[in-house]
Amino acid sequence: MSNINRENRINLAINAIQTKPELSTRRAAKYYSLSESTISHRTNGQTAKVNTRNVNLNLTETEEEAIKHNSQPVRKR
Repeated sequence: MSNINRENRINLAINAIQTKPELSTRRAAKYYSLSESTISHRTNGQTAKVNTRNVNLNLTETEEEAIKHNSQPVRKR
């Protein structure tokens, strides 16, 4: 729940900076209780780590879903 609240604050801060050019990243970060670097990274297009997929995985999401869909459930003996 707090993660959703944080995402909302990040979006509000970015919108405030874009609509009010006189508002600095530092002031927006302080007002919305966020890290200055978080706002600048998001403004520059970097996505949240929560929303990214680990690059060290061997299968794509589509391949994982295909395996889940096609595999037989394990039966108890």
